[in-house]
Amino acid sequence: MDNNQARNSERNHNDNQLEINLDHKIKALKVIQRAIKTNHDLDLYRMIDSSKYKQITRDQNIPDVNLSLINDLNDELSHHLSFQLIDYLGKEFPFFYYDEYQLGHFNIYFGNWWDHKLFGTLDVLNVAFNFDPKELDKLKRSFQLESEHKMYNSDQIEAISKKNVGLQQLQESQHKRQAREYSLREEVKNLDSKNALPWDANKLKSQKQKLLAELSHLANLDDQAIKAHHAIEANDHHVLELSKENTILEYEKQNLRNTFTDFQQFVEKSNNLYRDYILYLLKKA
Repeated sequence: MDNNQARNSERNHNDNQLEINLDHKIKALKVIQRAIKTNHDLDLYRMIDSSKYKQITRDQNIPDVNLSLINDLNDELSHHLSFQLIDYLGKEFPFFYYDEYQLGHFNIYFGNWWDHKLFGTLDVLNVAFNFDPKELDKLKRSFQLESEHKMYNSDQIEAISKKNVGLQQLQESQHKRQAREYSLREEVKNLDSKNALPWDANKLKSQKQKLLAELSHLANLDDQAIKAHHAIEANDHHVLELSKENTILEYEKQNLRNTFTDFQQFVEKSNNLYRDYILYLLKKA
C-alpha cells in the first residue's frame, strides 16, 4: 500500500469515527430538545450527570452522555428546569423563597418577613442547596442554645449591657471624682509648700507621686465619662441589631419546626435533595 492509499484509509477511518461522534451528539441534542418541549425534566437530569443518576435509579443501562456541547446554554437550561424544581421545593421547604437575580441563577432567602435573610444559592442543574456556612451555623447554634435557655446573641447582649451599666455609673459618679480631685490637688499644694528636711525629701516625693498618679487616673475616668454618652448610644444600637437577629433566628426556627422534627432532619433532607427530587420525578413519570 502506497502513501496515498494509507492516507486515504486513515482519512476514511477518521471520517467514520467523526460521523459516529456527530451522530451521538445529534441524538443527544434531539433528546434534550424533546425533553424541553415536553417538560420531561427527568431526561435532562439523566443527561446532566448520568453517573450520579445511575446511583439513584440503580439503572446501569443508561448511556453516559457528555453535555459539554451545550455548556453555553447552562443558564437557559437552569431557568427551564427551575420551574418544576421550585414548585417541588415549595412543598418540601416551604420557608425558602427564591430570587432569580440573573437568568438561571437563584438566591435563597429564609422566610418572607421583613428583613428576611439571604441564606445561600440554589444550584438547579445539580439540584443542590449552597447554604451560607455562617448563616447555617448561626441557625444550628441557636437550636443548641435552647438547652441553656439562651438565644444566639444572649451572651453578647448581656456583656454589652454590663458595659453600659459601667459607663452610666461612670457618668453618675462625676461629682464624686471632682470632689476627690479637688482634695488631691490641695494635698499636692500642701506637700509643695513644705520645706522638707533632706532625710524626708524622698518620702514627700513618693507621696506626691501617688497623689499625681491618682489624679491622672481620675482625669482618665473623666475623659471616659465625657465619651460615655456616645459609647452608650453605640452599644444600645448594637444591642438592638443583636436583638433583631435573635428575633429573625426565632422566626427561622419556628418555620423550620413546622416542617421538620429538628435541625438535623432539615440538614439531612437538604443533603439528600438530589436523590429525593429524582425519585419524585420518577414517580411522576
